[in-house]
Amino acid sequence: MKTVMITDNVYKDLSNVKGEKSFSELFEELLKSARDSKAYKMELFNSILGTMTREQADKTLVAIKRLKANFKVRL
Repeated sequence: MKTVMITDNVYKDLSNVKGEKSFSELFEELLKSARDSKAYKMELFNSILGTMTREQADKTLVAIKRLKANFKVRL
């Protein structure tokens, strides 16, 4: 078990939202909701794969097109 410090205003807001649930249950629901959001998933995806600047993306596309143009398949 851990102790978390929050402001009085946040405590009041959370108390109003939680109803009969414990604060731990409320936090679990809020975290699950946040994890399920598209923004969270995109942030996680970007943190795993990294992000490119527009210039890096353009250079990568040029390199891919060049590879495709020079690629030959034998049948």
